[in-house]
Amino acid sequence: MTPAAPVLSLDGVSLRWGTKCVVSGLNLQVQAGQILGFLGPNGSGKSTTLSAISSHKQVDSGEIKINGVSYAEAPELYRQRLGYVPQDLAFYEELSARDNLLFFGRMYGIHGRLLRERVMDALDFVQLVNQADRKPNSFSGGMQRRLNLACSLLHDPTLLLLDEPTVGLDVASREAIYDLLGHLRRRGRAIVLTTHLLEEAATLCDQIAILNEGKLMAHGSLEDVCAHLSPQGLGYFSTTGEPKATLPFKRRRGLANTGEDEQAPVSGSLASMIANLAAQGAARRKVVADGSVVVESAETPSFGKVA
Repeated sequence: MTPAAPVLSLDGVSLRWGTKCVVSGLNLQVQAGQILGFLGPNGSGKSTTLSAISSHKQVDSGEIKINGVSYAEAPELYRQRLGYVPQDLAFYEELSARDNLLFFGRMYGIHGRLLRERVMDALDFVQLVNQADRKPNSFSGGMQRRLNLACSLLHDPTLLLLDEPTVGLDVASREAIYDLLGHLRRRGRAIVLTTHLLEEAATLCDQIAILNEGKLMAHGSLEDVCAHLSPQGLGYFSTTGEPKATLPFKRRRGLANTGEDEQAPVSGSLASMIANLAAQGAARRKVVADGSVVVESAETPSFGKVA
């Protein structure tokens, strides 16, 4: 059986700021109904990569495609397939939630009855129907984040990019966002999110990609990545706090590598991230082994259909 074409594909993508190469030879694919967690220390190239996928930064080499179409080939079609949820709240505080959605819908080229239906669907999906005529500056942080997500869904994109979508939220508000993303995934959306919350990546994401100094260190399921980047292989750190760890790369199916027996430098922040990610993976494996079952609610309202 021929595998389905990916919704998002990055083929040999390299990105520069001035003369500095910040992302080098990045290869990634995200399938429909899949959430990819994009991890890495600050300055690793995650935000630059999201800027390139969202067409806000030009690719220096390689190619990015959404449903087989690059931005250079068909800019309008490319952007129609893309929904972007920035870390900063991207709506107008002086407008009501409904008026914000009407405005963004018109920006996407939606008008008339279809626009009104899409706005109501979006408000229903993020559970803000009863707050539609309130201004978002009176909302809680979780409500504002849900409105931010709703603004990205009006044109029914097949790919969603989310830059730290739960930053600053309490546990209950984060769980509400997780539920919404889970429903979008089940309806066939491909989702890429950056996060510094390793528990979020471990519980929400189907695939993990770790970027460090612009290079893909590992890409695969949480279990494969944790096995590949075991904290036991991190080496050591000097008593002065200077990182002297090295991370051995092994050739494993589905994982990026830099060659047999090569060593890659590991910063203190990256070592800590990998160790914590491995701990989250171990905790999830224990839950599965104990036979625990996570029940997802079927009552969350749906939004749109994937073309």
